Amino acid sequence: MRTSLVRLAALFAAVLIGALAVAAPAAARFHVGGRAGPANPNASMVIAATTGPGQTFGGLRAPAGFDPLSGYPASGYDTTGFTPVASGFGGVIHGTTPDGETLQLYCIDQHTSTSNGIPYDPSTWDATKVPHLGYVLRILTDYYPATGLPTSATSDAQRAAAVQAAIWFFTDDFVLATGDARYALTARIVTDVLAAGPLPEPVPSLTIAGPGTGTSGQLVGPFVVHGNATTATLTATGASLYSDEAGTQPIADGSAYPVGQRFWLRSNDPGTATVEATAVARTAIGRAFLYAPADPDDPDPADAQRLILAQPGHVRTTAVAHVDVTGPSASPSTSASASASASGPASTTPSASGTSGGGSLPVTGTRLFVLPAVAAGLLVLGLATVLMARRRRDRGQ
Repeated sequence: MRTSLVRLAALFAAVLIGALAVAAPAAARFHVGGRAGPANPNASMVIAATTGPGQTFGGLRAPAGFDPLSGYPASGYDTTGFTPVASGFGGVIHGTTPDGETLQLYCIDQHTSTSNGIPYDPSTWDATKVPHLGYVLRILTDYYPATGLPTSATSDAQRAAAVQAAIWFFTDDFVLATGDARYALTARIVTDVLAAGPLPEPVPSLTIAGPGTGTSGQLVGPFVVHGNATTATLTATGASLYSDEAGTQPIADGSAYPVGQRFWLRSNDPGTATVEATAVARTAIGRAFLYAPADPDDPDPADAQRLILAQPGHVRTTAVAHVDVTGPSASPSTSASASASASGPASTTPSASGTSGGGSLPVTGTRLFVLPAVAAGLLVLGLATVLMARRRRDRGQ
């Protein structure tokens, strides 16, 4: 009996722990010394071993169907349907570029972890699949560390934590408990941001402008690299690059080329030609950063949290342009000659469709002349039959 009670108690404890694990999803975790996986030497930055200002806190996740654009829940809100979120670090995360510059970022993916050494590249908002980033950019533009707001915070650590909590409200439906010391700060941030409205995604710090189609064997262009840099490294796949319109001055693959200066490409074969421009460019607040594993087909770890830049920084960025190259079209004279040679001499047999070469209506009227002739023949035959019948009758009389 006693053994049965012990087993029953153990089973109950296991079920309770499992229920609590389901009920309290983990907050974003920053792990010092966590598993970073293989290094990616081409990454634009890696997570640093230390964070910036911030605090450890938990909260609640709003139920399904909650709309953050309806406003922050008022003090003393009904928590029915809300799910507890376990405590985790919330604040400024530091990234280090290959040049040694420190970037300041916030998390926009509360339920995914990251750790020092994880590699990242800049990306687009669409690629993150995170909602309401226009409101997040409004927060980043108006609050810490871009400004000293909210001024009523007791420290930069609390200021950064309140900003992070406001960001998670828009990206992850995260709400602080009304008794939390950061609740009033976060609620005020959200209210002001909703009143101000969202901001558009910042333009990429590096782009390539030029035609998207071309003909094999011919020069295509001009192309121009635009961005917040002086030079960019140019590489091409399936084509050669030239600095002049005549195609006599080749650009060595992987060489630095002035930003804003025109260039052309030539591809000898139909297909897709690709041009890449890479530069360390000044990158604006609000640029998204995504995990950049050394092996995208077999990432280790499998995933890492999405981040967003909280202060401008110089980041290695790559812009890509694709050109659809087609083969040259045959000249009209060559095409006509080949067609005539292949089809042989023109046929004198009328076409089955009965149409003339000049596009006139079908010639069907010639068949009408047959009808009078047939009628006349039948009439003659009928008269002859009548005459023969009368002659026979006369003879019989």
